[in-house]
Amino acid sequence: MPRILDLEISTPRLVGRIVLAFILAGIDFFVFYVLISPHSTFLERFLPASVASSFSAAMSSFVSPTLPLIGIVIAVLIFFDQIFKGTRIAGAFLIMTGSLFAWYTYSFFQGGKMTFNIPSGLIKNVSGVLTVHATLLMWLFILPSVLTVLKGALMLYSSNRRKTQESPSNPKMTATPLSQSPSA
Repeated sequence: MPRILDLEISTPRLVGRIVLAFILAGIDFFVFYVLISPHSTFLERFLPASVASSFSAAMSSFVSPTLPLIGIVIAVLIFFDQIFKGTRIAGAFLIMTGSLFAWYTYSFFQGGKMTFNIPSGLIKNVSGVLTVHATLLMWLFILPSVLTVLKGALMLYSSNRRKTQESPSNPKMTATPLSQSPSA
């Protein structure tokens, strides 16, 4: 049986994990990179030609340039998280994934103050800048990521604690009284 760190797993289950990891990473890549990327023409295919160029300009002002990059890293972490689930380092991947999701959410909400440039062609006779203050909503969406980081930290703590308890008997240091030096 193949062994991943401290987890012994059968070959069919390992193949199943790898397939599931590729599927989930592919879905994450599509959602967090393809749909969000300002250079993507995926959404423009479903829009009328008159609106597509204005929509592209509006999306480029809305989407932070770091979002697609964070989306790629999230997809990679989701892949490794599925592979290493149940091992000692699963908590570390959970901490990294939760932190990146928090960063992604913060970047998506532009720090709580979302600004949209509305080009003149998107809505007839309307152009300008729309600002939405969504700090509370941003923190509401960041909360699950913070809880994920805490869960990962608890998993790491419990696996390290269990590892030290299961290790062979550690030589305990015992204090021995100092012998009194012989008096002259």
